[in-house]
Amino acid sequence: MQQKNFSIDQRLRKFWQACKNFDYKSWPFLIYSIGSLVGFLAVITLPEFNFGIKALMAYFIFGFFWLQFITLIRDEFNPPSEILILLAIQFLFILVQNASLTSGAGILFYNFCLFGFAITFSLIIFENREGRLLTLIALIILGYFFLEFHQSELEFLQLIVKVFIFASLIKRLKWLESLSKTECWIYFFTSLFIFRQLFDSAPLDMSAFAGSVPGFKLGIASFAHYLMLAYMLAIAIKIPVVMVYNHAKLARKLWISSLFQSTFPQFFQFALLLLVFQFFISGWQADQVRLAMSDLFERIEENRTPAGIKSYAFRNSDLRYGVQLGEYFLQQDYGAIPAAGIISLERTEFVENDANEKQAMFLFHRSENNRNSVFFVRMDNAFLDYLGSAFVPVIGNGIMGYRYKPYRWEKYIHSLDYWQKDESIRIFPFSLIPYKNEAPLSGQFYRKNQESGDDFSDVRFTIFGQDQIVFGRLFIDFYGSAFTNDGYFAYDVILKPNVAIFSSAVFRNILFLFIAYLLINTLLIKRVVRFGAEINQMIVQKFNQLQGGIREIASGNLGFKVKVEGQDEFVELASHFNTMGDRLNKTIAEAREKGRLEHELKIAREVQLSLLPTKLPQVPGYSVEARFETATEVGGDFYDMLPLGKDKYLFTIGDVSGKGTSAAFYMAQCVSLLRFAPQFTQNVHEITKRLNQYFADPAIDRQMFITAIIGIFDARKHSIEFIRAGHTLPVLVSGDVKIPIRELACTGIGIGLARNSQHLEKTLKPVTARLAPGDMLFCYTDGVVEAQTGQTIEGNDQFFGEERLHSLLTNHRDLAAGKLIDEIVQELTSFYGEAPLADDYTIFVIKRTT
Repeated sequence: MQQKNFSIDQRLRKFWQACKNFDYKSWPFLIYSIGSLVGFLAVITLPEFNFGIKALMAYFIFGFFWLQFITLIRDEFNPPSEILILLAIQFLFILVQNASLTSGAGILFYNFCLFGFAITFSLIIFENREGRLLTLIALIILGYFFLEFHQSELEFLQLIVKVFIFASLIKRLKWLESLSKTECWIYFFTSLFIFRQLFDSAPLDMSAFAGSVPGFKLGIASFAHYLMLAYMLAIAIKIPVVMVYNHAKLARKLWISSLFQSTFPQFFQFALLLLVFQFFISGWQADQVRLAMSDLFERIEENRTPAGIKSYAFRNSDLRYGVQLGEYFLQQDYGAIPAAGIISLERTEFVENDANEKQAMFLFHRSENNRNSVFFVRMDNAFLDYLGSAFVPVIGNGIMGYRYKPYRWEKYIHSLDYWQKDESIRIFPFSLIPYKNEAPLSGQFYRKNQESGDDFSDVRFTIFGQDQIVFGRLFIDFYGSAFTNDGYFAYDVILKPNVAIFSSAVFRNILFLFIAYLLINTLLIKRVVRFGAEINQMIVQKFNQLQGGIREIASGNLGFKVKVEGQDEFVELASHFNTMGDRLNKTIAEAREKGRLEHELKIAREVQLSLLPTKLPQVPGYSVEARFETATEVGGDFYDMLPLGKDKYLFTIGDVSGKGTSAAFYMAQCVSLLRFAPQFTQNVHEITKRLNQYFADPAIDRQMFITAIIGIFDARKHSIEFIRAGHTLPVLVSGDVKIPIRELACTGIGIGLARNSQHLEKTLKPVTARLAPGDMLFCYTDGVVEAQTGQTIEGNDQFFGEERLHSLLTNHRDLAAGKLIDEIVQELTSFYGEAPLADDYTIFVIKRTT
């Protein structure tokens, strides 16, 4: 199905039309807009977020009116989200650029810009009808915590708040599902571009206003900036999902599904295994360095100090007055000395161009056997050489030490520290890159089979742009000369990639495992994936067969059959599809036949209506009106009025038994005979007798009969002479309200029922009625009083009934004939409601007006 490339133009037109048609003076709009503005200003003028009475009242007023106002605007106008995003970004730039305004007008302008941003962004996230209240409450709570943690040291908690904000925003992107494929591509790259601009934009750098802008105002601007940043990122993430769900073909969807079911999990598991392996090796090697340091102090305590190591031992009493560590002086003790750590000391006398450093660092350790003794070891090249020869690393060819400041995310892991609380020297396995590329202390690990003349050991390369990779880290508290804590000192076991690592046993083992993984992946997993791809291809092939069948059916080839082999659901679906084609072909044939019949019925109705008088004769001093309705296209009811001369008229009203075309056929014959009857006789008894002779003929359907009233109306004598042939009794309605209406009783059987004319003559008795001024003769067929809707009351069918008809005639006897008929038809229409007519009905009225 072809889809429009762009839908934004249609949405813009609807929005513009809604803007023009909306009543801006309506009370809900005025109340909600003013209330939301007042509530917003009340909230932002609070000195800080708190939960006092005034603050809670301000929050409640703001939340109520804000939700009502945004809901009203969203439902009535439905503004396009694209326009709202552009407006919100513009408001954001204005906010940040004017955050330092301190004048009254500047603050007012800033607040109104903030109000504009809040409106536009609220309209963006309130695009979904469901969950609006919860979204507003969630953003208010998250905004509160965002401002609480803004510019605080609790960066980890602020990160959690940002993650929750992002998660709440990514659920408010339902409008993306209505985009076309072209719009999805355009919006995807546009969102990435806007995200990059918001992320790196110099005008949005909040740090430039630090100190010159109040913290609360700076926090509000930062919160607005992050909302837009997170929303654009959410769009960039959601659009690919929308493109897969709504626009990708079935084959592409299955291919993407297979990637997420097999390929991506494999790569993720392999990467995770490598990461776990790296962390395990890093933790083990860092622990080996720590054990080497502990072993060194044990050897110093046992007076087995390794050659080249500069060590010093002091008692606690010696430290009270300061001690000399070679050329470096440790000041007097200012308190309790930690159990272990690294201390930085300055040289007592420093001479330019002297080989010794001005400062030196010493690793100190309090003896566990003798708590009064403290041992110091100078950390120099000899110390690193000792560590490099103390153990052979699995992966690594060097060690380096430097002042260390943990990354932000590492601080939170360090703060847990539950597995090393009692350890003086702590290991940290979750490191990949050195904090510093150059370190004041660095050394190499020595292997027994190491050859000093390896010409290829200096040929280095990088891995992902890194020339050093950490495979073990431990850190120790770092102190100044007065034992004041000054961060950490780290030792990293590092791997400097070079050609020599290819000849190591570890590399050969890893290479063997990697080759084994590739073989398993190629021979086994790839086979399984290929088998899955074949299944997907088979599904797509069968789907294409069904799709081709649908196109054939759509093109008019209703006899096309889909042939699918197998016994799966596609075979069943193809069978139902073929059955559907057969039924559709049959239905179309039936519809054509039905259309032909309906056309014939339409013609028959036109013929029937042409037989009935289009206009009744105008009789001076009288009002003659009639109304005719059929239950189907054609019916058996009829009426007519023919002038006979000398102010005399032949009138009739009748009903042929049954409904539909057969009744209409006999009705046409009856009307035609009545119209020719005055050429032979004007006696109603004789006319009825001849009609009976015709319709009682055995050639006529024996199940057919006609009920009718046939009469002569003499306008000069104001009299009516009629015969009732089995028809409903006519009603004489007096113009005098004191005289009740009455039915004119007379005998007679239906035309066509009496095969013997003598029996008919015995039952037909002419009746004569005279009309005074205002009197009215009301004739009708049984379809009026026998009208029913199919509903029952206490088990009995509900009919319109003679009682209701007589009540209408009594209450409306003063109306003209036409208006009286309108009242009765309106009452019948109200009685039927949405139900179809149960039978044809006809009304014929003669009323004397003067």
